[in-house]
Amino acid sequence: MRRRRFSIRGDHAKVNTLSKSKKKKLGFSGRQRIVQRAAESRLPVSYSAALCLANLLYPRNFPRLMASGLDKKTTFSRLVEIDKPSQKAINSFYRRRYDSAQYKHHEINVNSEATHNVWLKIKKESGISINWGAMNIGFRNKNPVFFEIHLIDLKKLNSKILALPEGKKKQLAMSLFKMLEEADYSGNNTIYPHTLRRGIT
Repeated sequence: MRRRRFSIRGDHAKVNTLSKSKKKKLGFSGRQRIVQRAAESRLPVSYSAALCLANLLYPRNFPRLMASGLDKKTTFSRLVEIDKPSQKAINSFYRRRYDSAQYKHHEINVNSEATHNVWLKIKKESGISINWGAMNIGFRNKNPVFFEIHLIDLKKLNSKILALPEGKKKQLAMSLFKMLEEADYSGNNTIYPHTLRRGIT
């Protein structure tokens, strides 16, 4: 069955799946589907580092970032095949159909106790807080997938990484964490990956 491409435009970015020819031109191989996110303004290094770390620690709950564009506005991720109700609801939101049946039902799932428990576990363990909006959350096999990160408590994240078993995963996590630390110099506890704004938790 042929899988349809999608394209949505938000207030700050446009997101769409790449065509086969665009994938080949950009150097992506294999059958995996790639999603391009083109922001209106330049993204800080912390945006990509945060998403990579979140996927590394919680691969079931965050998309896998594949590359960042040289323009510092574009990122490329592996497509997460969320269920049809999720995708229809997200499409409804970006078409400004906030009162659609699909979107209202999706909001109920997003605000369910089960979804909150997953997010609270991630936040407690690693200090990663997601951008809590129904348009930023989808479901795959009833498991929530979070597409945007709001803020990160660096102390909690560092503790989570230090507790990982020795190996390549821990080494990569430490490298990505260093990128977050070096992205800004104010030295407080909480970083906002989209903006580099930092504050004290």
